[in-house]
Amino acid sequence: MVIKLKVVFTHISTEKISGQPPLGIAYLSSYIRKYSPDIRVSIVDKAKDTFQAIKKEKPDVVGISSVTKEFARAEQLARRIKTELNIPVIIGGNHITIMPKVFNNSFNVGVLGEGEATTKILLDNKLENLDKIKGIVFNNNGQIAMTPRRELIRPLDEIPYPARDLFKMEKEYLVPRRAGTAGKVSRATHMFSGRGCPFSCRFCSSSHFWERQLRMFSPEYVVGEMNELINKYRVEEILLFDDLFASDTDRLRKIVSLLKQDKIQEKVDFGCLSRVDIINEERMKLLKEMNVLQIDYGFESGSQRILKYLKRDTTTVEMNKKAVELTHKYGIKIHGFFMIGAPDETKDDILKTLNFIKENKIDTITLTVLAPYPGTEIWEDAKQRGLVSDDMDWSMLDMAPETGEFIYLNKTMPKEEFLQIYDNFKKQIEGNQYAVSFKIKDVFSPFVMKYAATHPGEAWRYFYNSVIRKKINKQ
Repeated sequence: MVIKLKVVFTHISTEKISGQPPLGIAYLSSYIRKYSPDIRVSIVDKAKDTFQAIKKEKPDVVGISSVTKEFARAEQLARRIKTELNIPVIIGGNHITIMPKVFNNSFNVGVLGEGEATTKILLDNKLENLDKIKGIVFNNNGQIAMTPRRELIRPLDEIPYPARDLFKMEKEYLVPRRAGTAGKVSRATHMFSGRGCPFSCRFCSSSHFWERQLRMFSPEYVVGEMNELINKYRVEEILLFDDLFASDTDRLRKIVSLLKQDKIQEKVDFGCLSRVDIINEERMKLLKEMNVLQIDYGFESGSQRILKYLKRDTTTVEMNKKAVELTHKYGIKIHGFFMIGAPDETKDDILKTLNFIKENKIDTITLTVLAPYPGTEIWEDAKQRGLVSDDMDWSMLDMAPETGEFIYLNKTMPKEEFLQIYDNFKKQIEGNQYAVSFKIKDVFSPFVMKYAATHPGEAWRYFYNSVIRKKINKQ
């Protein structure tokens, strides 16, 4: 077969080694390989020098995926590619989709929303006749032009499993680690069983990106991908990364039935994300049958007033409590996500959240500060207050104040006082933050010893957080 075009995809991220490769560009790659086999696809990921790694591939086109926080880095890389390699650059991802007005001459084309079909057509046409291609933004004689959004892919099964083979899975993503779900050192990674969300929480842009439509892969597709992860990549833990995995009881029942046919639930441990308002006795029983060992819930707040604001009155503190009780009833661990810093949140509201955590025996916790991401109502409110703008420093959109500057939204207390409360909150929950028990046998396993020898910094941080810090907090 004659290769008519070579494309390299890369994802701009500062994340450390984990079990979660950027599956967005992996779905793009698998889709193009299936439907345009005369296009050669490769991925540059976790390279020491991304530009040089791209240059080495000698591509005809480069596609960059970027979230909001990293958009400036995406622009910088794109300008260098266009200048030094003289080839076109496509930008995709959440940020350009939600804010197409930020498109500029750093890029040749921006892909809006779901990218597989649009990117394939762009490449098939060698980035020509852009005005006839749906779902893009581009420069048309000095003016930004935007075409109508492309219809979402249906059925979702038309998209092949993500092309994980284009990542350095063994070296970068499947290093045995304590992922948290099973409470042991294992080879862990994540997958999606669907796309989209019909809800419209004030702090989340997901519904905007996916047009508030929920589409799910078929049970056969989901279990087929699980089998690939087990048989091809020897994965021992799988985290189902979509919030609404358990929202359809009939689909969940079918997935569990298929898992039992191949005894997959005996070969791998599962974790999943969930909203508290979709959990009931029957679904929890099915999750237990499929060997789900941990559920991650977005509890967000222990204050009913703040929870009503953040989630538009779709959940309550009482629902949060019932979800905890039901999950514990089935012996499944809980990871809770909480956020503080809403505009009208008071010290008393924050104390209610802390008390909720203490009173409900949540196993592990992630605490963040509310951030105004584009495409959310929080963003629009912050924009009206002059706290954000369309040409701001996007790196400030951080949900962890300790990492640097962040946009402070709260109106009830000075920023310095809030940071003291945040720091105290973190200290009080940190005893549970690393609640997974530390086992000597894990330290001396061959996998961990090899990893410690090749990644001494990561090994030390793990040991410090799992043992030393935990003991200090108990004193």
